[in-house]
Amino acid sequence: MQPYIEVPNVVDYCAYVRATYREANREPDTNYPVWPVRAQRDYDEGMSWAASCAKHTREMREALGLPPLPPPPGPPPRTGRVTVSGRAVADDAGPWNALGTTLFWSVREARTPHLDDNLAWARAHGIEYVRGLCEATDWPPETRIDPREIGWTDKLRGVRDGARAQGLRVYWTLFGGNKLTPQEQLKTVENHLVICHEAPELVQGIEISNENNGFHDSDGERRMRGFAEIYARHGYPTALTSWASGAASLYAGSAANIATEHFERDPREGGWRPVRQPWGYWDHQGCPPAFINNEPIGIGSSVAQDADPLRLACGAVVTYLCGGAAHVIHTGAGVYGVPMTHPVGGARPANLWEQPTLEPTLAAIAAMRALLPPGVATWARQNHHWPGHPFTFAPYQPGDESLAHHQGCVRAYAMVNGKDWVCLPFGVMGTFQMAPKQPGTWRAYEPLTGAQVGEGTGAVILNREALLVGRLD
Repeated sequence: MQPYIEVPNVVDYCAYVRATYREANREPDTNYPVWPVRAQRDYDEGMSWAASCAKHTREMREALGLPPLPPPPGPPPRTGRVTVSGRAVADDAGPWNALGTTLFWSVREARTPHLDDNLAWARAHGIEYVRGLCEATDWPPETRIDPREIGWTDKLRGVRDGARAQGLRVYWTLFGGNKLTPQEQLKTVENHLVICHEAPELVQGIEISNENNGFHDSDGERRMRGFAEIYARHGYPTALTSWASGAASLYAGSAANIATEHFERDPREGGWRPVRQPWGYWDHQGCPPAFINNEPIGIGSSVAQDADPLRLACGAVVTYLCGGAAHVIHTGAGVYGVPMTHPVGGARPANLWEQPTLEPTLAAIAAMRALLPPGVATWARQNHHWPGHPFTFAPYQPGDESLAHHQGCVRAYAMVNGKDWVCLPFGVMGTFQMAPKQPGTWRAYEPLTGAQVGEGTGAVILNREALLVGRLD
């Protein structure tokens, strides 16, 4: 395979701009040349060409008084109860590579156009479940969620029914605040469990606490484990809290059958370090058999944020190639659901679609998920230096050696199942070669579009990220 470089096709985009002006019955004006120039500028500053064109197309259509382009139809809804199946989650159709997004504010906004519109948009862009927060008693007043208030259970039903209407499920995080007494927590669990039992097929899973909130006292660990046992007894995929909050002593010996991990967001290694973090989950002792990348770095996230569609989309796929059951798109708009400014994440809008690079991110994830085998998390994980990895690398090994010479890639995790394999080298620097260890065939796909960009039987030469899918002879 020859090296391929994404070349911005400015001529085609100029033609599209002309067509859009005709659609609006407008003659070219002083802004006419601005759109290709802005697209080229963002590309030069590091945004992919596809993401840059999508961003400025939205802005151009709005400026011309045209409606947004309709999203592609979402995939058909999944059916049946969700269970943990090895390292994956499964339902009536079997194991799959699950994709969710954070909508913590959904309970507060249940049965409103605000929530319904966001659920519809999420589903149309490939999301399969939303994270709903059941309690946030010490959040700012306009964002508070209190299970002690009259009508709280009806709001839970509103979220569930709104999700059902769009073919979505809900992953419930029970506690996010610190003001409930243990007795009030128990009552919250009892009331919530009723809602779950009314439609168990709409429950993607249960997380007892977001980042250990509500359980910092000396008896917190016992209560959290006890609540998890209740849900797990009824067959729901159940997590305690983010692994970093509880560590091995919290999960070991508990009823939890899945972990909701919040991996670090350190943006080093050219921004690619957060992408590789899920690989380390299996280094923990006593960890549950499956995990969710529950709050990865994202658009408007705290600690550090990243709005690049290529890195964010590769992050989702790498989660699955690290043996992750599910990946969550965690964004600033999904936290409070009201416009605000975060000191790190910057402007956090009220709606998912107001984050310009989210749409191309989800389009890229959809393109790559369509190429992945269902439940790829259950395949055999292979790091680049393991004997079972399908390739050797030159001139430098992925990781520290490539970073030191600024040539190669940050990582190139693979999944292998018999003769079939999948690999995604990411954080590519310069040009490098991957030589197959055994005879076979491979195909290379562009991560942002899913377009096939190469195929062969010999060495793969890359100078940018590519999703590689192959089979040994």
